[in-house]
Parts: sequence; structure tokens; C-alpha cells
Amino acid sequence: MNRIFAFCKSPFALCILLVLALGALNLKIQYGPVMAENSRHEKAEKAFNQFWETEGAENFRKVGVEPTEKIYQEELADYMKKFEANNPTLIPEKRIAQMKEEFREWWERAGKKSYAANEIAPDENLYQKELKRYIHGYTKDIAFYQLVYIPETSSVAALFTSWFLFPGVASFLLFALAFLFAMKMLEKRWGYAQTLLFFVVGIFFSGFIFAGTLSLTYFVRYAETPFTGMSLSIALLLGMAAFGPKREVPKAASFIAIFILALDVFVNWNANPDLYGWVSILEIPFFALGALLGKKVPKIIDLHKKSNKKNSKAEESVVKVDPRKVLRNELKDAIDLANKAEYDHASQIFAQKFGQLFRENPLDAETIEKVADAMLYPHFFFTIPGIQWMAWGSEAEKKGLSQIAVNLFEKGVSVEKDPKIRRRGLFYAGDLRLRMHLDEEKAKSELEEVLQLDSTDILANEVHKLLGK
Repeated sequence: MNRIFAFCKSPFALCILLVLALGALNLKIQYGPVMAENSRHEKAEKAFNQFWETEGAENFRKVGVEPTEKIYQEELADYMKKFEANNPTLIPEKRIAQMKEEFREWWERAGKKSYAANEIAPDENLYQKELKRYIHGYTKDIAFYQLVYIPETSSVAALFTSWFLFPGVASFLLFALAFLFAMKMLEKRWGYAQTLLFFVVGIFFSGFIFAGTLSLTYFVRYAETPFTGMSLSIALLLGMAAFGPKREVPKAASFIAIFILALDVFVNWNANPDLYGWVSILEIPFFALGALLGKKVPKIIDLHKKSNKKNSKAEESVVKVDPRKVLRNELKDAIDLANKAEYDHASQIFAQKFGQLFRENPLDAETIEKVADAMLYPHFFFTIPGIQWMAWGSEAEKKGLSQIAVNLFEKGVSVEKDPKIRRRGLFYAGDLRLRMHLDEEKAKSELEEVLQLDSTDILANEVHKLLGK
């Protein structure tokens, strides 16, 4: 269990959490509309089925037609067609495709004429301009299009959010694999802080490089396609993980890093939209840049060294302070807290510190007596369990502090709720009083109470012997 808790607190666990959070975000934004669309279709089909069972099939029978499965399927298809016509799809890509068809239909029917009537030439440039404005009216309220960078229309500010999303499931899975692998490899060389710094800088640096070079390439014709993901930053990270000082980079790590890069290049070139052809090409120089950084850059951020320095300074300061004096100051603070009725905090300090007085050599009986008297003040209401008071009583008895031991035993008896433990405490107090001749009448009273609680066990036999019965 301790190992699990330690892992959960580790930086690598935070890396896993980041991957899971990005996965959940993509599932919500990219696949949420698909799930909502499927759910809506299921509800529509369910509504039609209810209608068919109650009225639809019967209507056919009334006109002498048997409602066969073929008729049912034709009616369902007709119903769903009308439903979809009245309820536009919730999936942005499909809705944009529909909007393009709708706009083309309007353009041919009335759009051209309206512009011509106002002495504006309805050419292709105007058509594309108006189409983009029409679609933008829809996409401006869609979360996906608010986050992504679209080279043709977006400002460069969108590069700061486009990396949240991914162009496909394969790209996300490769990101998760590459990111966790690279972080684990580079942690041994640089630590998590420095590795994350390179990764974050790589995200934004690669985004600006992509945006700045796209216009110079063949792939600019796909500039209306959304740009998402972290392929370039991951290529940089994989290059760092694959190359470095010989003793710090296992051969298997280099092979795995290159293999993951090759898979990502393949996915970007073949599975993702055409715009990602340029991403797949850029991955190669980014990997090379990462390899260069991996070989040349030493460990810059060393949090362990800083913490070790702080710890050594703290240890030096502790050495200079007398631990006996520190203990007494802490107990004095606890008494001050009790005087302020802050019993919970005071109880915590006493539970941790009071027992240490019994383990000092030489024993400071005077301090023990003073602290015990303060703790036993009847108007203090500590949250210390009875068994703890009795444990201190046993410590005091071993050190020959009989009266303090008796007082602690009796305090434990007064707050303990478990009758068995309470009875044992009464026995200890009464036995010690008799042996040390500390108010023998009270000792007999306590031992009699032990018998009243139970007169049949071994402890009762001991009491009988003490009382001479």
C-alpha cells in the first residue's frame, strides 16, 4: 500500500494523469457529438417503434395491407429521413458538409442573382468568401473549433490551445506511448522538471515553426484543415531520449524511440488529413534537433541538489540546538495551548513528546513532575485516550516516580471507556499504592472496584491476594 501511495505522489504519476486528462478532453470534445447523435437516433427509433406498435401497423391493417418487416423498414427509413431533415446533425464535420451543400444550392438558386442585382460580380472568390463566413457563424460556437489552429483563418494565438486535441485515436495512443516512454528515459538523465520544460517549449516552438513554414510548401492548399496534436514536440522528445551520453542511453531505448517516431510519421502521412503530410516531414528534423540536444545539453535543473543543500543546512541548525531544550519548549507550548482551550492541538503535542522525558539520561524528575501536574489539571479536557495515560504511568513506575505513576494510572481510568482496560488501570493504581504506601485506603477502594467489575478471572485472584481475602 505504501508503494502505491508513493507512486501516486511521484512525478511520473502526474505524467500519466496528464495523458488521461487529455484523453478525457478529446473524448468529450471530439466524440461527445457522435455519442449524442447516436443517442438521439436511438430515441427517435424508439419513438417510432412505440408509434408502430400502437398505431402504425394497425393503420396498414385497416386498409387491408399486412404490415410486413419490409414495410416497417421503409416507414422507419422515411421517418428517420424526415427527422434528420428537421434536426440537423450534431457532428460538426457532417454539419459543415451539409451546410456547404445548402449554401451551394442557395447560391445557384438565389445567391448569384442577389449579388448581381446589387452590381456585384458573383465570382468564385466571392462564393468562397461568403461560404467561409456562413460556416464560421456555426463553428465559432463549437468547442473543437474554438481550440484548434486552422492555418487559413486562425490567429497564431490558437497554437496555444491546438495541442490539447489530436487528429485521431492512433495519434493520441502514439502520443501517450511516446510521452510516457520519453519521460521515463529522460528522467534518469535530466529529471522530470528539465524534461517537462523542454517538452512545453517544444510544443509552442514546433507550432510556430509549422505555421511559419506551411505557406512555403505544397501542403498550403490544405490550410482550411484544423491542425492539432503534439507530433513535432514528441519527435523532439524522442530524439532526446534516443541519443545522449553513451552510458546513459540503453540501445533498446534508441531503437524504441526511432520505432515510435516511424509509426507516428506513418500515421500522419497515411491516416490523418492531408495537412499532416507536412507534419510528418517536419518530424524528421525535429527528431534530429532532439538528438542534438540530447547529446549536448547537460542536466541544468537539479531539484535534488537544492533540496539536499536545504536539508544539510537544516541539519546543521538542528545540531546546534539542544534537543532537551527543544523538547521542553514544545511541552511548554502545549501547556500554553491548553490554557487557550486548544485541546486538540495540545493533545497531539503531548502524545508525541511527553513520553520522551522518560527516555532521557539522566532523568529529569522535576520536569516530569511539573509537566504531569500541568497535564493533570482537572479543568483541561484533552483528547488523549486512557490507554495512553496508563502507558505513561507504566513508564513513570519503571523510573521510580511512584506518585506520578499513580496519578497517570488514575487519569487513564477516569477517561477510558473500555471496561476491561479501565479495570486493568484500577488494578495498577491500587497495587502501586499498596506497595508504596500511598494512601492505602484509596488503594483498597480501587482494588474493591476491580472485584466489583469482575471477581472470577486471574486479575481478581491477584486482587484477593493483595487484600488478604
